[in-house]
Amino acid sequence: MLHDFTNLFEDLARSFTPASLICLLSIILLVAPTKCQLANQEPQQQQQQQMATVSDLPIYRLHQFDMFGSRYGSRSAQLNFEARTVASGQLNRKCVVARVQELSGAVIKRLVQDNVGAILVLVPPALLQDPTGIPAETRAALHSLEQDLWGDSIPVPVYFLAETPDFSRVFEDMRRIDQSNDFNSPLRLIANSVLGNTYHVAARSAQSKPIDSLEFVAMHGFLYPQASSAAAAAAGVAHQGGSEGTIVISAYMDWFGSVPTLGRGFDSNGSGMLLLLRLARLLSYYYGMPGVRPKYSVLFLLTSGGKLSYFGTKRWIEDNLESPDSTVLARVVMALCLDSVGLEPAVNLHVSKLSKEGTLMHAFYDRMRKHSEKPDLVQLRQKKINLANEWLPWEHERFSIKRLPGLTLSQCPSHSDCSHRLSVLDRRIDWQQLDSNYRTVAKSLLDLLLNPSTNVTDEQMMKHVYNDVDDSGDPQSAWTSYAQLLKHDHRSYHNLRRSDPYVQTLQSMLSPLVKDYRLVAFKPDRKEPEVVVYDASDSVLSVYIVKPALFDLFLAGLITAYLAIVFGFVVHFHRIAGLCLAPLLALLSSGARQSNGGKSTH
Repeated sequence: MLHDFTNLFEDLARSFTPASLICLLSIILLVAPTKCQLANQEPQQQQQQQMATVSDLPIYRLHQFDMFGSRYGSRSAQLNFEARTVASGQLNRKCVVARVQELSGAVIKRLVQDNVGAILVLVPPALLQDPTGIPAETRAALHSLEQDLWGDSIPVPVYFLAETPDFSRVFEDMRRIDQSNDFNSPLRLIANSVLGNTYHVAARSAQSKPIDSLEFVAMHGFLYPQASSAAAAAAGVAHQGGSEGTIVISAYMDWFGSVPTLGRGFDSNGSGMLLLLRLARLLSYYYGMPGVRPKYSVLFLLTSGGKLSYFGTKRWIEDNLESPDSTVLARVVMALCLDSVGLEPAVNLHVSKLSKEGTLMHAFYDRMRKHSEKPDLVQLRQKKINLANEWLPWEHERFSIKRLPGLTLSQCPSHSDCSHRLSVLDRRIDWQQLDSNYRTVAKSLLDLLLNPSTNVTDEQMMKHVYNDVDDSGDPQSAWTSYAQLLKHDHRSYHNLRRSDPYVQTLQSMLSPLVKDYRLVAFKPDRKEPEVVVYDASDSVLSVYIVKPALFDLFLAGLITAYLAIVFGFVVHFHRIAGLCLAPLLALLSSGARQSNGGKSTH
């Protein structure tokens, strides 16, 4: 029987067919010892295994746009790299994960020079809800980083991620892995590079493309003095404004910063937009009051593309100046632009050229000081327009370039001293201060617009300035309906279109208050666009724990050696079996002969 069993293996080995190989491997696998490793793991190891994978984390991309031929922001969007911390010595084609305190403009330039694949910036989770809870040191670091990123062109993807507790544990594990790599010990470094664990980050993002449907929206409407309106209607011609011209009250309605979809722009320029809407409601009351004859017509203007060098305002002005049928800007005597007026008590009137006494702008400045609770905080500040600079810091400069007198009212003493205008931290408005600024501007405008001979007394005027505050005296009660506009998630410049709900809401609030309301949209020139904005603004991140790339090569070598040994064993099985079984067969044959010899003696 043993002899037949041996012959069976020898025949199977000699025949060497795929079927025989499968049979041999099956026998080897059946007799090999097995062990369920996961069942024997310690609870702590199982918990680490569960933490190794984190998915569906929202990430927000650094802006990407082209302006007047110059490139800005992150020029790539695809994220699929092995993760490393800043302390790691191996950053080539890796994704650097770092907290905001660890990064600066100089650090990012060094990382780009080291040929990193991507940069993932960890920010506090409170940034998504209430940034006031963020420590001052972290806020300062984020401010500084945004200023460094804002105007640069970075060739690699740059994303921002709110650091959740789960990702914090993953990040600390990344630090531990990087610290275990001893670069002074080549053998240990090679061992960790082959057998150690590492993290891999991947985002569901395609390569960014220019937005073909990009629009810049502008809406405007007039308030005419009743006498002027009646005379124009009787003559059958368009309104030509009040007896002394038209005052433009303008504000941009969108938000812009280093991470467009992460910020909200409550103060810049949510406060300017809200102030314009409330002034429109107040002035519409007086312009509809019988017997009141304002000296000027008022044009209310809301535009988008504010921080993109006020591109929406630029196109609106050019469109109305170049059109032979347009009389909108025919008699403009002053453009009052509202920007960032909801946090500080200071009121600065920025101009490109100092106005002389007797002009309308100087008269408005005098009335601002007259009606302000703190006249010393009302300052007139001049900054000449730098035509060589493509970026204009103030909206009134768009009017001044076209020789239309204008000024910007802002709490900021200068554009460089108001960094929150471009920050994701701009998520707060001081309602009491905004209300105080509204009262000052409202009193000054009414004093400027209404004739001294009008039958409106100062007491009546003040009553209507304060008429929308409830009995509690809470100034926020007057802004409740307007404040809902700040809760829209898509106030970014690249999302605003005529059909956008936010634009529709603004239209429903402004259009009933004014006459000759009009909503227009401007698209950049297709052949030579002045502005190009890209999509792929945000994505979803997944993090996995994996073996290094060298481990695949090492494992491939082990598998090749294993298969070579198995192949040699199968090919030479009859020889191996003969060598192994020969002593056993000889012993059995010797015992059989002795047994047969013993039986023959009987």
